[in-house]
Amino acid sequence: MNLDITNNNPICIIRVDGHSDVGFGHLSRTKTIAESLENEDIRCIFAITEKTISSSANAIISKFETIALSGNETLASKLTKNRTPAPAVLLIDHYGDGRKELLDSYFSDTLRVLIDDTSFHNKFCDLFINPNGFPNTSHEVAGCSLFGPKYMPVSENIASLAGTWRANHTLSKPPICLISLGATDPNAISIEILNSLSKIEVSRKFEFKILLSNASKTLAHTRDFMSTLQSRLNLKLISNKVDLSQLYVQAHCCIGASGVSAWERAIVGLPCALVLTASNQKLIKDYLTEQKAVFPIEKLNSKQLNLKLERFLELAFLNAPEFLAISNKSKKLLDGKGARRISNSIVARIRKS
Repeated sequence: MNLDITNNNPICIIRVDGHSDVGFGHLSRTKTIAESLENEDIRCIFAITEKTISSSANAIISKFETIALSGNETLASKLTKNRTPAPAVLLIDHYGDGRKELLDSYFSDTLRVLIDDTSFHNKFCDLFINPNGFPNTSHEVAGCSLFGPKYMPVSENIASLAGTWRANHTLSKPPICLISLGATDPNAISIEILNSLSKIEVSRKFEFKILLSNASKTLAHTRDFMSTLQSRLNLKLISNKVDLSQLYVQAHCCIGASGVSAWERAIVGLPCALVLTASNQKLIKDYLTEQKAVFPIEKLNSKQLNLKLERFLELAFLNAPEFLAISNKSKKLLDGKGARRISNSIVARIRKS
């Protein structure tokens, strides 16, 4: 596309992707950063592949301008072809073209920002962001890096509910347990969890709400498997777009992935049995486990998984002190202002240049 460059506001191009193979978390968090940047009069444009455009994940950023990249086309080549000046800011989420784009000479005068969940190395960029832990780094590196949960961008809806979770277990109705193992759950971990729950007696006391996007390749398989369990478990599949913030508040507990949503649940204070569903989530799992802000579920055989889930649900049903302690500790970890801190840092660097 040919961008309208008559607008004098600085432009930030955000290179990111989201679809059934990589999930939606990276789109969601960069959207939150973009909203904060636009409040500072920085115009944000998303550069995404055709695979993202054709995915339902594209709806997440529907209000923003987009640049479509086809095949192996890079952002630099696209802008060059359209004779578009380099933007003031290039923000790369590590699922995009990433470091190759950052090193392209086309962006030599651009403020280059990288979000990477697995690294603490900022030699590729001017500002490095990793919200998933606290590394041992030199002062020189830390000076141009934003590390730790205080920089985790979450939506305003979630941030507005910081610390509001209260135990939602009454005798009049079964407590709700969310099962949220990634919007697309490409490895069908939800099925593994449901199979385990079907063998646990305490599971019959809960209502389970399974969150899975319509874009998931495993949706049909999960739905079919759920139909075989309806006589044993109280199950509801939620596959359409919903307000997660309200679900977090209404739920009593959660069995969830250790991705971006783990931080969202922590802000609200929803106690969670945390499952590692992708290697780039390990820092989140390790940090939240160390802080005793989750009930960790390691990669276990089926018998061990049954025992772990049984223990978590028993604690949840009884409102046991150690269950409530998970909520109290998670609420203290972050305040939901990560996107604002990131945008403030970017704006400050633009003004210095």
